[in-house]
Amino acid sequence: MISKKIIIFMTLILLISGCSSTNTSNIRVKSYANNDIGINLNYPEKWVVTDKFMGAGAAWLVIGEKEFIVMEGNQWPFVNIFGFKPRDMSIISDRLEKLNEVNKGKEVTKSTVKINGRKYMKYETDELSNEQMKGKMIFYVLEEKDIAVLIETIEINKDLPKNFKNEIKEIINSIKIKE
Repeated sequence: MISKKIIIFMTLILLISGCSSTNTSNIRVKSYANNDIGINLNYPEKWVVTDKFMGAGAAWLVIGEKEFIVMEGNQWPFVNIFGFKPRDMSIISDRLEKLNEVNKGKEVTKSTVKINGRKYMKYETDELSNEQMKGKMIFYVLEEKDIAVLIETIEINKDLPKNFKNEIKEIINSIKIKE
């Protein structure tokens, strides 16, 4: 006969294992969903999601510390997400061309990565620099039968006072696309 102590112990183990979170850091997050194209993601609670409506079946999301204002452009840290359902690669193709131009005409590095079980092409520039920072531009592209998604960010190559790299990584790893 199983003792009460063993049952209580097993119950505690099950409860503890069920309490784990996909957010592996101490970053407090909010959730965002765009049902038009079926994207869900988490982002740091102090950040803002600006949803630039592009028409039915198209979305442009800018996730950053401040609300995105077109005339001011992106201010790092940020994550841009373009999504198209049904799939439309025209804007994504244009942005990939510009990425090659920014990389001084050199081919960008290409690799495959998985984000929440889906295969993305990762495009990465050489290190770029200006007076303010050094870093790489990184694009992730998902192209499936019914949807196309582009995720853009910049990976800064220096230590910063804030944990921006981890926050960006958490955002990207939280992105889920509905079937």
